[in-house]
Amino acid sequence: MKIAARKNNKNKPGRLILLGLCLVLMAVAVVPRAFTVVQLNERKVQLEKQKQDLLARNQQLSQEKNTLNSPETVERIARERLGMLKNGERYILQKEQAN
Repeated sequence: MKIAARKNNKNKPGRLILLGLCLVLMAVAVVPRAFTVVQLNERKVQLEKQKQDLLARNQQLSQEKNTLNSPETVERIARERLGMLKNGERYILQKEQAN
């Protein structure tokens, strides 16, 4: 019985070294990938936020476009900036007073 116990004791250091090497190799293989996964998840969160911001801006611009394309807005801008007159209307020019 003592012979069998001695063989187990002799194999234990070798097994521990082999186990340690396996653990180191697994750590070398897994840790960089885990780091990459964390970075990708952070990037995903940033991109999702950017997407929501862009969708909100797109909706805002669409509403502005619809407002600017309405006939009332087009007419108002034409009257204010271009001096458009309807049939029968007269343009009155105010004379500035000199000091």
